Amino acid sequence: MARIRAAQAKRAAIEEKVGMTRIAHYVRSTHWDREWYEPFQGYRMRLVSMLDEVLENLRKDSAFKFVMDGQTIPVYDYLEVRLEKGRGDSSIRSRGPVQSRPVVCRAG
Repeated sequence: MARIRAAQAKRAAIEEKVGMTRIAHYVRSTHWDREWYEPFQGYRMRLVSMLDEVLENLRKDSAFKFVMDGQTIPVYDYLEVRLEKGRGDSSIRSRGPVQSRPVVCRAG
């Protein structure tokens, strides 16, 4: 513990000397892996519960944002259960907090 405190003090002294400040950003997001260690229907029910909560937060808080990590299949899985949600809340759509776009990952 003493080593950690010493390292933190050293880092703080360096940051103060060069005028650095740190800013952290928290991004609400998920990456949804189907059937990874649970059967598909188990994951689907957890997915539906999570996205129900996300949509409720979007309705309540205009500043709320959420990232699905570029995935679209979980959205289709969700809509198979909650088809009525696919018609969407126009107030959410007009604000644009839900975005879908491809994400490219390059394997090294």
